[in-house]
Amino acid sequence: KSVASNKMPSWNVDNWKWQDDAACRGEDSNLFFYIDKERDVLKDKRIAAAKAICATCKVSTACLQWAVQHKQNDGIWGGLTPEERGVKVTEELVD
Repeated sequence: KSVASNKMPSWNVDNWKWQDDAACRGEDSNLFFYIDKERDVLKDKRIAAAKAICATCKVSTACLQWAVQHKQNDGIWGGLTPEERGVKVTEELVD
């Protein structure tokens, strides 16, 4: 699914102030969220580009924590895909 807004993330008081310092702030949200009819090669490139931005982000831990706590099922958050976040949460519960 596509995201209506094409900028990441707009500041929202409900989403906490950490977003002010997010490396993705002002980036095209289509890098971070699934695009309709996206093929594997394009998806892999998009995910890699999003993760590269996340790798430079000083608030990626807060971002990831927020996504896990709020059960975000879509998008790259804190440098992880939804599938990777599910594995991380499962591993944390097992450990």
